Amino acid sequence: MGEFFKGWRRKAGCMSLVISLVLMMAWVRSYSFLDAIIVQDAGFWFLSGIGGIDWTWRLKTEDPGDAVEWWVTPVALARSENRMPEHPPVPYWMIVIPLTALSAFLLLSKPRKSTSNPYTEPAIAEGA
Repeated sequence: MGEFFKGWRRKAGCMSLVISLVLMMAWVRSYSFLDAIIVQDAGFWFLSGIGGIDWTWRLKTEDPGDAVEWWVTPVALARSENRMPEHPPVPYWMIVIPLTALSAFLLLSKPRKSTSNPYTEPAIAEGA
């Protein structure tokens, strides 16, 4: 069993599979519950619900009287006047399916054979 985990591909494949499974559980949970992490002082929102994830944070401006705020979203950098811009959430399947495919490739691909010979026999000269 220890031979299976030799090399970086198998270890990376197992890690990506674990991350994919955790995200898949969050995907299924998002249809029943709305999970949110909101930090008002920092202007940060992280939401998980209805099959997708969404995050947004507000960039601080130098001018305290500025009515325009900049928001960083998964889609783009948005500009809005004193409200969070609306944008679609990132669906979980856009993360889970490619990550699962990557882990399947890393786990199921056969390790390459080494082409270099670690030990080279000395050449024996003929007639010596």
